[in-house]
Amino acid sequence: MLIHVIFFIHEDYKLGNIGTDSLESIINHERMGAFLEKKPALPEQCQSCEFLSLCHGGCPRTREDNGGGVEYFCESYRQFFKYAHERMLKLSVIVKRRQLDQLIQRGMKFPGRNGMCICGSMKKYKYCCESIVKELKASQ
Repeated sequence: MLIHVIFFIHEDYKLGNIGTDSLESIINHERMGAFLEKKPALPEQCQSCEFLSLCHGGCPRTREDNGGGVEYFCESYRQFFKYAHERMLKLSVIVKRRQLDQLIQRGMKFPGRNGMCICGSMKKYKYCCESIVKELKASQ
């Protein structure tokens, strides 16, 4: 069974066809650089936004569609993040605790304080999961 996935993208940004072009030629297409250069050029409103670390200024294409200003969906994103961000952080701690508890139960050897954390955060263990692991071990 053949499944077609259709995603609209403006012809100006087309880098190739994954079905006929190599990934290397798509990644190295001359338009790729031009598109990537647009990403960091954020409007002032975005640069001072409390949610920039979550939306990263949105897609350059939808900023252009909105007259070159802020992301077309900015207000919707802000409403969602205001509602969900704290809840998602709490949920992530719950999930992380469960996963770490399972690893403790299996006898996992955790990294040293300056080692990379095992959760995949790319942070040092001491700045990430060490306190949760200590808390879990103390409660057992």
